[in-house]
Amino acid sequence: MGMIDTAADELFSALAGKGLNSGAEKQTPGTLDVINKLLRTTLLASVLWLLLLAAALAEGPWYAARQNTYGWQFMTPDERVEQQRTMRRFTSYDDCKTYQNAHHAEMAARAHRAGTELAPPREAACDKLRARGRLQ
Repeated sequence: MGMIDTAADELFSALAGKGLNSGAEKQTPGTLDVINKLLRTTLLASVLWLLLLAAALAEGPWYAARQNTYGWQFMTPDERVEQQRTMRRFTSYDDCKTYQNAHHAEMAARAHRAGTELAPPREAACDKLRARGRLQ
C-alpha cells in the first residue's frame, strides 16, 4: 500500500472515529478508491502549483537592496523606499536610464563628500527591468 493509500486509510479512520461517516461502520472499497483519487489529485495539483509558483518567482520582483542599489549606504531608509517606488513606476527605458544616471551621480557625490569612492554598479537595474519586459 502506498503512502497516499495509507493517508487515505488514516483519513477514513479519523472521520469514522468522529462519527463523520454518516453512521456507517465501514466504508465500501469504492469509497476508499474515491478518497484515494481525491488525495492523489489534490497532491498532484499542489505540487504542480508549487512548481509554477517557483518558476514565476524565480527571478522575483525587482526590489531595492544593498546588492542592487548604487549608493545604498548613503541613502536614508525613506530615500531607499522612494527610489524603489520610482524605479517601479518607469515604463520607458530612456526615462529609467536618465533617472538612474542622476541617482548614480548624486550617490557618487555623497560618497566623495564622505571621503570614499563607490565601486561601479554591479548590475544595471534599467537593463534588467527591460529584459524582464517591464520597460520599453
